[in-house]
Amino acid sequence: MKKSVCSLIGLVCTGLLLCPLAGFSQYTTKQSFEVAGDTYGYTPTGGQIFTGTSATAFGGGNPSPAASAVASSGARAYGVQNNTGSGTTVSTLNFQNINFTGSTNNFLTLRLAVFATNQNGGLASTGSVVVSISTDGGATFTPTLTVVGTGSGRDIFWDYSATAAATVTFGAPQTFSATGTAATRYTFLRINLPASVTQVQPRIVATANDKTAIVLDEVFLSSNSPLPVELTAFEALRQTNAVLLKWATASEKNNDRFEVERSADGQEFRAIGTVAGHGSTTQAQTYALTDRQPLSGLSYYRLRQVDTEGAFSYSPVRVVATGAAAALYPNPAQEDLHLPTGSAGQPYQVLNLLGQLQAHGLVPNNETIGLGQLRPGSYMLLTGTGISRTSQRFQRQ
Repeated sequence: MKKSVCSLIGLVCTGLLLCPLAGFSQYTTKQSFEVAGDTYGYTPTGGQIFTGTSATAFGGGNPSPAASAVASSGARAYGVQNNTGSGTTVSTLNFQNINFTGSTNNFLTLRLAVFATNQNGGLASTGSVVVSISTDGGATFTPTLTVVGTGSGRDIFWDYSATAAATVTFGAPQTFSATGTAATRYTFLRINLPASVTQVQPRIVATANDKTAIVLDEVFLSSNSPLPVELTAFEALRQTNAVLLKWATASEKNNDRFEVERSADGQEFRAIGTVAGHGSTTQAQTYALTDRQPLSGLSYYRLRQVDTEGAFSYSPVRVVATGAAAALYPNPAQEDLHLPTGSAGQPYQVLNLLGQLQAHGLVPNNETIGLGQLRPGSYMLLTGTGISRTSQRFQRQ
C-alpha cells in the first residue's frame, strides 16, 4: 500500500496551537490534559488525572510538587503513583496516529516530573518512563527514549534536563538516567523525527515503583510539513434518533473524498457514508453527513480522507452517546441536569452554540450538574477526554 502524504489534524486557533496557513508552516497538535483546548487524542490504560494545586493533590497527604507548579503547567496532568510500599504500578498512554509529509523540524515533546512521595521512595530498580514511536500506523512500536533513576529518599526529584539536552532522535534510542535530588524540577523531553518519517503514533509507558509518582503533561507533536487538507473542525452532534457529523477545511489539494467511519469500540471502524471533496481549493469548505441509524450506547466516528491518487489519512475520533445510555434528564432543564450513569468523576464542559465555554469541572458523585449560572437557551455538554469524549445537546429553560 502506498504511504499517505495527506494529514488531518484537528486545529484550533487558540493558545499555543497555530492556525493552518498556506505553504510550509508549523503545525502542532497538543494534549495538556486540561478540560478545554486539547486536540491530540489519546487512550489511557491505568493511571489517573491529577488535579489541584495543594500539597496533598496526589493523595494520602504525601508531599508533591503540585504546590510549586512543577507537576503541571495548568490545573491538570496525567500520571501514575505507587505508594503501597511494594511492587509497581503501570500506566500506558496510546496517542492518535498522525500523518504528515516528510520534512525536517518534526518533533515530539513532553513535560515530565518524577518524584518520591514518601520515605525511601525512588525511581531506581523497576521504575521507568518509556516513550515508543510507531511509524507504521501502530503495527510496531520502537522504544526511543527511556528514563530511569538512581537513589531514594523523600521529597526528592529526578532532573533529566542536563542529560544530552534531554533530546533524542528516532532511530537512535537513548536511556537517560539521573540521581534524585532535593531540587524541585520538571523536565522537557524531546524526540526529533527524521524527514523519512511520514506518520507517527507515540506510546508512553510509565512504571512507578515503591512510593514514587510520575506525572506527564504538555505532550506536543509538531511539524513544519504542508498539509494538503487542512481540517479546521470536526464535530459529532447527537440529535433525535440521529447523529449529525459536521466538518470544515481551510484549503484542499487533490482531495477526492471523505469517508465517514463509525465504530462501537473505538478500534474497528466501518464506513457509513461518503462525501465528495472539492479537489484543489484555497477556499474554506464545510461538509455534513447524518447517521440516521446510530448505535445504542457509545458511537465512535472518524473521517478517512482520500486523495485523487488513493493516499489516505484519518481525522481525530469523536464520540457520541446515543440510545438509552445517552439519557440527559430533564431536557429541557431548569436548575439541575442529570447525567448518564457512570459519568461521575469525568471532566465536563458546557459550551454555547458559538463554541464558547460557559462552565466546566468534574462530574459530581451524584452525576448532577447545576445550571443556575446559565441563561435560557441551547447548550452542548461535553464529557470525558480524548477518544472517550462525548457530546450532547440540551436546553436550559
